[in-house]
Amino acid sequence: MDLSSIQSLVNEMKEKMFSSNCDPYYSFISASAYDTAWLAMIPDPHQPSQPMFKNCLDWVLYNQKDEGSWGDCDAHGIPTIECLPATLACIIALKKWNVGTVCIEKGLAFIHANTEKFLREMNNNSPRRFAIVFPGMVDLAHTVGVVELVFLHRPNGVVSELFNTRQQILEKEKDAETYQSLPLLSYLEALPASYEIDEDDIIKCLSSDGSLFQSPSATASAFMATGNKHCLAYLLSLVQRCDGGVPATYPMDEELIKLCMVNQVFRLGLADHFTEETEKVLAQVYRNYMNQESWVKPSNLVAAQQALFKDSLAFRLLRMHGYALPSDSFCWFLQHGDIRDQIENNNEYFSSAMLNVYRATDLMFSGEYELQEARSFSKKLLDKTVSAGTRDQTHFISSLWYETFASWFTESMWGKIGSIPSMDEYLETGMTSIATHTIVLPASCFLNPSLPISKLRPQQCESITKLLMLIARLLNDVQSYQKEKDEGKANSVSLYLQENPEAGIEDSIAFVREILDEKKKEFLQHVLMDGFCDLPKPCKHLHLSCLKVFQMFFNSTNRYDSNTEMLQDINKAFYLPLEVGNSKPLNPLPLQTGTKKKHLTINSYFNRPSDCKHYMNRSFATRPISWPASTDYGPKFIPPKFRFCFT
Repeated sequence: MDLSSIQSLVNEMKEKMFSSNCDPYYSFISASAYDTAWLAMIPDPHQPSQPMFKNCLDWVLYNQKDEGSWGDCDAHGIPTIECLPATLACIIALKKWNVGTVCIEKGLAFIHANTEKFLREMNNNSPRRFAIVFPGMVDLAHTVGVVELVFLHRPNGVVSELFNTRQQILEKEKDAETYQSLPLLSYLEALPASYEIDEDDIIKCLSSDGSLFQSPSATASAFMATGNKHCLAYLLSLVQRCDGGVPATYPMDEELIKLCMVNQVFRLGLADHFTEETEKVLAQVYRNYMNQESWVKPSNLVAAQQALFKDSLAFRLLRMHGYALPSDSFCWFLQHGDIRDQIENNNEYFSSAMLNVYRATDLMFSGEYELQEARSFSKKLLDKTVSAGTRDQTHFISSLWYETFASWFTESMWGKIGSIPSMDEYLETGMTSIATHTIVLPASCFLNPSLPISKLRPQQCESITKLLMLIARLLNDVQSYQKEKDEGKANSVSLYLQENPEAGIEDSIAFVREILDEKKKEFLQHVLMDGFCDLPKPCKHLHLSCLKVFQMFFNSTNRYDSNTEMLQDINKAFYLPLEVGNSKPLNPLPLQTGTKKKHLTINSYFNRPSDCKHYMNRSFATRPISWPASTDYGPKFIPPKFRFCFT
């Protein structure tokens, strides 16, 4: 691509991102499948058999994920628990207008396959909004005639527990007004029919823009319940500014959107192409801060998170570019004990804001003690968030090793007391004692997409992992039966001989190899085909690589226990010298004299000195740091992904 083509693309991006002739900002905000589905459900007042916002219905039709879900995924592309209510809402919207039969079937398959699994992973710690919204979508799906949801018939299951949690929330918060949480009316669309709501109460809670807590889904429900013209005006404005899919919150702070765009330009290393545009945005933001007459205290948890996120981001970008912004422009939270308490009590929800605060304090000057306090406060909360995830990993990895040590103890006791286990008992213990899962599962946590932490639990090992464990054990047994017999250890080959006295050693080996070959075929199917396990593809391929290693160890003999069998292979893996012929020294070129010209043919040889050393340079790159996402899945601004860097 030549320079003129690059400049043409830059100009095109400038027009889309910063031109005053267009309204680009909401095109940079991810659409919410849940809220879009609710707008798609609204019937046209003049043609009730048709949707009022057909472009929203079309968005639902054409934005289903391959696995059947709707909604956001995590940083590794794996569906989150938020996908459950979003997927049900999209299914309900399609069902209401009798379109997208195939999409509905795929969506229901996703719901049935993942609901109980996701809820178990939450360990009864479902976010407040999810505990309200998902049961509401289940109720609504049942009301509109969506095919029966199988998990509803399990009275003591995790879904039943979630419904109980919702009831407790409704009873506790019906008459309460707390700063900590959004009012129940902000989830109007998901409240059960048994929850009595007066139409006047809905209208009283409408904002000046006609919205119900700036939530498109709640406002859509309010409009269908009341027909209020102010709600309609809000919804029309929303749809006009968004191309089909609508965000989870509207309107949003457009200055914050601009700051995020500028921040992204710097992170991508493109600032030199957008100097004039970014400077214009920063200059305007600075003027707005300096002309601000008085600071307005955030009215709720959501407003506090958004304000802190914006103010700390603005401070960092402005100070980096020479603007003298006072530290109290974002350190205001330190002076309000109630806000500090809310941040500490909801540290995961505020993690992205706290990360921005911490990064802003990287630009601290001498004597700025308030910034030092903000740095200490944010670091403490970020450490708390990270350590919580670390404790989970440590606990699960410890469980893997506990299970493995227990299997070693069992095998040791068999040998000490002379007990002979059955073949089933041996394989159940032996597939654990081979310890393959202690290698492949923790390693899978470092892949992208990575293994979910919950999959480290021994009792929740996927079938592909269990197959790998069994195959590794049988590979070892076929090549080590004589050695283990001499040591008094159990082995599947020896056990078969004891259970079948008429069989010979070759018959026993053939029997184990037959099982081994069948399990290998089953294992390959799990690795290469979709639908057999829930692991990401890189995790499945790591399982396959691990099997190749065991195959190398035990293919024709027990090379694992030998000090020399694999020495040649290991040497090749580390260093294989080039085979070169005898070199000849180069003769100097003769000086040309006279007018006679000679065409010289020069033969060159690569000569490697015998004492030559080879070194490989290492490049150390900074990797992005992911912080736990908010555990409150409310209709609010979703901050972008972050990593520690100054640009």
